[in-house]
Amino acid sequence: MQRPPSAIITGAGSGIGRAIALDLSRAGYSLTLAGRRTEALNATKSLCPPTSTTPNIRCASCDLSNPSAAESLIDNHVQHFGGLDVLVNNAGLGEVRPLGQITSDDISRALNTNALGAACATTRAWPIWVAQKSGCLINIASMAVFDPFPGFFAYAASKAALAMMAVSAAKEGAPHNIRAFSICPSAVETEMLRASFSDEVIPSNACLFPADVSRFVMQCIRGERDAENGRAIPLLSTAAQPWLDQHRQNPGLWLR
Repeated sequence: MQRPPSAIITGAGSGIGRAIALDLSRAGYSLTLAGRRTEALNATKSLCPPTSTTPNIRCASCDLSNPSAAESLIDNHVQHFGGLDVLVNNAGLGEVRPLGQITSDDISRALNTNALGAACATTRAWPIWVAQKSGCLINIASMAVFDPFPGFFAYAASKAALAMMAVSAAKEGAPHNIRAFSICPSAVETEMLRASFSDEVIPSNACLFPADVSRFVMQCIRGERDAENGRAIPLLSTAAQPWLDQHRQNPGLWLR
C-alpha cells in the first residue's frame, strides 16, 4: 500500500510554520513539526484538523542551529514515515541591530539558525529524494534578500544564503524531479515580527499574514507554481507598497 505523503516543517510552533502545518494536515500529509518550544509544537498539533486520511503528526523539539540535530530530524522522520516528500525550512530568528552594535555572536547566531540548520537538513534529505525520484524543498526566506533595511545586516545575509540554497538545489535536482522554491515574504504578522517592531513602525495593515504565505507554499507544493521552481520569489502585500516607499525615503524609521 502506498504511504501517505509526508512533510517536515521547522519553526512549526507559531506563525508561518503553524499555518503551513494546518494546511498540509488538511491536505492529508503526515507531519513532523520541529522547533525549540515543545508546548508550542503541541499546540500546533492540537489545531491540526482531523481528516479522512488521519495523518500522523509527530513533534520534534530540537535546536536546528546544531547540525547533528538537523540531520537527526530527517533520519527520525524517514524512519517513522518511510520517506519524505516535502521539507519546509522555516525556522529562524530576526534580530535587528545597527551595524555599529552587531557582534560576531549575533552574526553566528543568525547564520547558524537561519541558514546552517536548513543546509544540513537539506543535504540529509537529498539522497532520499534522489532515490524516490521526487522531493520538494521550501525555504522561507525574506524580502530582505532583495531590499535589506538598516539593522538587517546579519538577518539579510542569512536569508540570502537560504534563498540561494533553493536556487542551487533546483538546478541540481531537476534530473531527479526535485523541486525547490525560495519564498521571500515582506513583513508577516507574527510573534517574531512584534518582538522587534511595534505596530507604529510596521502597521498590521502593511503586513502579510501567515495564512497568505502558507497559501503560496501550498501552491508550490501542488505544482501550481512550477514555472517559479528555482527562483527566489518575492511575496508582497499590495497594501505594503506605500509603507515600504516611506521607509526607503527615511531608513531611520526602522531603528526607532
